[in-house]
Amino acid sequence: VASTHIDFHHQFYRFTTQTNLGSDNHLVTQVNLDRAQELAGNTSDLMDWIDLIFFAGGMPDYVKSNIQSALGVLPNNAEGRFDRAQDAMFMSVSSPAFSVQR
Repeated sequence: VASTHIDFHHQFYRFTTQTNLGSDNHLVTQVNLDRAQELAGNTSDLMDWIDLIFFAGGMPDYVKSNIQSALGVLPNNAEGRFDRAQDAMFMSVSSPAFSVQR
């Protein structure tokens, strides 16, 4: 689990399409956070989208509300919305609920 946690962290915080990877990391997959960032102005909309994309509508309410609470402290400007997108995606896919098959 720790290895997966680190992989998710790298994917959402280091390997985004907004990151200059340089010549060292030309083979990594980059995550495009544009849609998540568009929705991040409204954390409820963002979490509904993540729920649909990653949980097929089955994200537990407590996971959704905990993440929304954490996102609420970030500013609602361009930088804050990007941070919200990164944090929401990372917290969602690294949550135990994401790892459990139903």
